[in-house]
Formats: sequence, C-alpha cells, structure tokens
Amino acid sequence: MEIILGLLIIAIGAFCQSSCYVPINRIKEWSWESYWIVQGVFAWLVFPFLGALLAVPADNSLFEIYANNPADTLWTMFFGALWGVGGLTFGLSMRYLGVALGQSIALGTCAGLGTILTPVFTGKAGDLTTSVIVGVVVTLVGIGIIGLAGSMKSASLSEEEKKKAVKDFNFTKGIIVALLAGFMSACFSIGLGFGEKLCFAESADIFKTLPATLMVTLGGFITNAVYCFYQNSRNKSWGDYGKKSLYVNNVLFCALAGVLWYSQFFGLSLGKGFLAASPVLLESSGVSTVSPLTSKLPGLSVASPLMPESLDVSVVSPLSPKSPGLSVVSPLTSKSPGLSVASPLTSKSPGVYAVSPPLPQPASRITPVRQTAATPAL
Repeated sequence: MEIILGLLIIAIGAFCQSSCYVPINRIKEWSWESYWIVQGVFAWLVFPFLGALLAVPADNSLFEIYANNPADTLWTMFFGALWGVGGLTFGLSMRYLGVALGQSIALGTCAGLGTILTPVFTGKAGDLTTSVIVGVVVTLVGIGIIGLAGSMKSASLSEEEKKKAVKDFNFTKGIIVALLAGFMSACFSIGLGFGEKLCFAESADIFKTLPATLMVTLGGFITNAVYCFYQNSRNKSWGDYGKKSLYVNNVLFCALAGVLWYSQFFGLSLGKGFLAASPVLLESSGVSTVSPLTSKLPGLSVASPLMPESLDVSVVSPLSPKSPGLSVVSPLTSKSPGLSVASPLTSKSPGVYAVSPPLPQPASRITPVRQTAATPAL
C-alpha cells in the first residue's frame, strides 16, 4: 500500500509540473526571457527555499547544513548549473527532430544516464543492482530503436516532406543535441546524490532531500539567469520589468507556474518517503517516466512566445525567445497533430529533473491553425 501511495504522490507532482505552462499563457506583454526568469525566481528559488525549511528541526537553521558541508553544497550547485544547460538545450532537440523523436531520445537518455551515473559519481556503484542495470539497458536499447526508426523515416521522406513536418529537421545534429540534453539533464540526479548529506538527522524522511533540491535548483537558476539577462540585452527587453501596470497579473501567474513546476520535486521527496527501498531507481527514472506521459493530456497545449503562425499544438526552445514555434508534428508523427506537450524541463523538461529534462519549456497562447512553423536558429 505504501508503494502505491508513494507512486501516486509522485504522479500527482508530475501532473502538476506538466500543467505549469497553463498560467504562463495568461502573462501579458512580456518577452520570453523576462517572464521565464521571473517564474524561475519562484520555481527555482522561492518555493524550493520554503520546501527546504520543512526539513529544518526547531532551534536549527537551514544555512547550518550548507555551512557544515561546503564541498557537498558546491558540488550540488555545480551539477544543478549543468542541469540548467540541459534544460536550455532540450528544446533544440525538438527543433531538429520534432517532439516525438526529440523528447523520446532526450528523456530516455536522461533517465538511463541519471540512474547509472549518480551512484558512480557519488562512489556508490554497489547500489546498482542487476534489475536496475537491466532496466537501463532496456531503456538504452529502446533509444537505439527509436533512433533507427527516425533514421529510416528520414530516409523515406523527401527534403520537402521533412521540412513540412519539422522545418529545421536535421537528424544528425538533432541526435547529438538530444543526447547532450539528456546527459546534462541527468545532472539533477547527480546533484541530489552529492547533496545526500545536506539534511538534519532529525528531519522527517519525506523532507530530507529538499535542502539538496534547493541547491540544485539554485544552480539551474544561475544558468538560466545568465542566459535570460543576455537575451534581455540582445533583444532590448529590459523595459518589460518597468511595466508596473502588469506586475499584479504577470507576477501572480509567474508564481502559479513556479509552484506547479516545483511540485514535481516536492512530490518526489514525499513519495520517496514511501519508496525508501528503491532510492536509486526512483530518483533516476520515476518522474521522468510519469511527466512525459502526463504532459500529453488534453488541454495542456504548449506554444512558443510571440508565435504568429502554428499548428494547433507547438513547443518551443528557450534558446529562441522570439521564435515562431516548433510544430508538434515530427518525422515519426507527421500526421498526428493535436498532441499536447507540457513537459520539459519541463517541463522546460522533467523527468525528475533529477532525471529528466530539463528545465520546462516556455509557452504562450495557441493561435489559429495555419501552417507548421519551427524555431529559428539561435
């Protein structure tokens, strides 16, 4: 019964994360880089901090944990920053491969590598049981089959058909980017592994990972902040922050998106309290499996910011804040419009972004059906 309850809590958290783009659709007159970093303040700083406080016993301070374990704290933040890079590159894999192929390879790689690399990097390779290794091998074989299927599909299409399905389709480049995104996104799990000591012995088991989660998301926030502020300068969009009449509406929906995004990790921490017998398997594959599934639910459509023309459902890379959007139609699903995607990094992305992708991908309002579009080059 405890296992079922734990899985249910994790599934609810993943569902909430995959819904985090819905509030973003209500943000007004802000460019992607502006609202993305504001929602990031809530998703990667405010709510993780509040969650971490739940793990602090009375008469103690959260900062005692970090002060007493400086090396572990820095390593945890470092891998969090790498996870942030994984989220930013995740969207590019879908730009070049389409959603079905790009997301499958990136998330599969993330889950597989997250499971294997976390114990290896933290010196606990003995935790990798035969069943876990077999599961990872099956995952990697599945990725290979998906890649082969994509290659065969690509070879059967003319250049015109490829561009119609995914405007910037490039199988070779897409595979490389998807594998990179998966590897970097797996760093969330590695970061949590290094942050295992960042807790109080008296803390409840269901809250023990939350202080480490804060350090990982802090690292991810730094990565995203650097990129978003660069885009603010490049696109001359600093003025967005000065539109005071929009503060109440935009900050409110950014906060709502942030709490929905963070719920995946809060749910993971609670769920782990019921699944303590299989921590390695859980940390590295649980949410990354649930999140992509729940992200396909109706009503969670995702489109890119400032998307003038799109299919009924689109996703976008955070690397192109003014992009026209990337059609959900991929080489493997060239006749399957209507798939709703709301996952990284989320979704950005993911998987538990201990094991998943990546940071959630930005979203905006869906426009009338016209033509398939794809994100432009960075």
